[in-house]
Formats: sequence, structure tokens, C-alpha cells
Amino acid sequence: MPGLGWPILLPFYDGIPQDLKHSQVDLNTTFSIDENRVRFDRLDAGMTGKFRLTGKGHLQSYRDLKKISGVIDLRAEMPDATFANVFLKEGIVKIPADVSWSANLKANQGALEALVRLCSDAGCMTLDGEL
Repeated sequence: MPGLGWPILLPFYDGIPQDLKHSQVDLNTTFSIDENRVRFDRLDAGMTGKFRLTGKGHLQSYRDLKKISGVIDLRAEMPDATFANVFLKEGIVKIPADVSWSANLKANQGALEALVRLCSDAGCMTLDGEL
């Protein structure tokens, strides 16, 4: 699987934690995009021991929020999500070590829906919303 190293991102964001600076994000995707549609048949991104994100989806009329339509499904397994705590303000939120989440995002002629489920050993939280 092709990889993207953090050193490529350093010129754009210098806040990458020291222990992640030499890590690599593996990325495997199949997607297409044109002036009216975005489609990805496969998204598989991960960092060994930290996270794996998979997904697929499509959007039409993505440039116009009143006409946007489509579905995106994402899944993530994060056996050691604690690395992400450095990106959060201390004391507000703390990400536990083992987290999984799923997201089902839908759009129909500008009506937006999201169903997100976050789970850890302590339990699960579901967010369900429409706009």
C-alpha cells in the first residue's frame, strides 16, 4: 500500500507530535471526480498500531449545498487513539486508547443526515442528526 509520510506535511503544519513525525500513513483508494460528482469506491487509510479508516461513497452536485445528494459510509478502528489527544485542548476531551467509530452520511437535494457511532470499552455514543 502506498504511504504518505508526515515529513511531507511538516511545511504546512509544524504541530505534529515528535513521536508521529517518523510515522507513515498508508493510503489505498479508488476515486473519481468531475465538475458535478465525487465517487470513491474504496478508501483504506491507516497507520500501523494507531488507526485504520475504510469507506466508500458518492456525491452529486457537491458544489451546491441546496442540491447535493449522495451517501458516504466510513468506519474506523483505533487500537491506540491516545496519539490524537495532543491535537485537543487539554482537559476538555480525552480520547481513550481503544476506539471504533462508524459514520453514515446522506444528502438528498440539500437535506443532510448524519448517523455517527463512537465506541470504546466504556460504552457507545450515537449521534443522529439532520439539517
